[in-house]
Amino acid sequence: MASGNARRAAGALGYLLCLCLLQEAFFRWCFPLPELKDFNRVHYMPLGVSDQRPLPVRNIRLIYESSPDQARSEHHLNYYGFRDRNWASEKEKGISRVFFVGSSYVEGALANEQQTLPAAFERAARARGERVEAMNFGINAANWTHYDEVITDAVPAFRPDVVVLIISPVAYLVRQEEITHRPPVVFARYSPYVPRLAVLVQMLIRGEMLPLRWHVRSTRVYHAVPDPNNPWTGNESELAREVEPFIAAAVLKGTFNPYRSGFQDYLGDILKTPADFTEELRYLNDIVAARNATLLVAHIPDRSQVTRYYANYEKSYNLQKPDLPDLTKEMYQTNTRLLENSCGRLGIPFIDLLPAIKREETAGRHLYWNYDDHFRPEGYELLGTELARFYDRERNKK
Repeated sequence: MASGNARRAAGALGYLLCLCLLQEAFFRWCFPLPELKDFNRVHYMPLGVSDQRPLPVRNIRLIYESSPDQARSEHHLNYYGFRDRNWASEKEKGISRVFFVGSSYVEGALANEQQTLPAAFERAARARGERVEAMNFGINAANWTHYDEVITDAVPAFRPDVVVLIISPVAYLVRQEEITHRPPVVFARYSPYVPRLAVLVQMLIRGEMLPLRWHVRSTRVYHAVPDPNNPWTGNESELAREVEPFIAAAVLKGTFNPYRSGFQDYLGDILKTPADFTEELRYLNDIVAARNATLLVAHIPDRSQVTRYYANYEKSYNLQKPDLPDLTKEMYQTNTRLLENSCGRLGIPFIDLLPAIKREETAGRHLYWNYDDHFRPEGYELLGTELARFYDRERNKK
């Protein structure tokens, strides 16, 4: 009798153990954790007008839309909230790891996953015989402050061989003296011995998004009125008078960039006001060099610095000042020249992509959307190809 009870107890224990193992396997498969705790896009992105820092984002679809252009993109964000495949902290042997840091031109607004600048670079570099892994650290509306923070933390954590810093006019929304430096965050790792269900419960208690294997949730970059993160909320009637009715309708629905209204004059002031970021470049170069990596800097212009072709479209959301400044003039290239000179003094390889873009635009091949100021797929492809050549030239100098 005693031996029978022991066998039944052992059988029950075995059953419970198998059940626990199956449950653990199920949760680990459905909810794979990132390697690094607390490394997430939300720590490096601009706050919305509500001035509230969102919770970490994982495995969601971020929707960017320009309904006047009939264009839309879904950004599939990885475990860390960036638009890319899921990353391993250790790179594959024999592969050169290349970071791309920048704003929405890097993230790839209005392009699909294979049309982004980093994806185009990776294809072009591999076609030239380079074994590379391009990592997309682009964040919509990011400026020098956010570039500083991303590079400070991500370079020690993921150890790239090359960091390509993409500078566009939005970078100059902050001045060098406003940037504060801090030591890199040392990210803890999830213990493989803690039951996955326990980790998930802790995330839920903190109100965090669970790291699902699938992209089942979606959110918009620009929200519809009356969301507090839409700057038109509470002032719709007045702001609607400054744009054409079809633009106002799109902004109210969250399908067009609400910040384009009246932006052209502001952009002109940014472009012609000298902003010297030499010390910031020196600081970033030192961080990258300390990890035996190389910093490359590239400048991507606003389309109005390249051509007047898009002016008629931009007037549709600049009704208060329809006589738009001609930003192709040399006075509006001031910060590009300063950036180039700073890189030259510091020995940082630099490329200005304006000439390559201008050649295409002059030939009638328009690379930007009409109303939204981002690139069409062929524009991102050109940028990726030009940067692959630049990368190859710099590697061959060594």
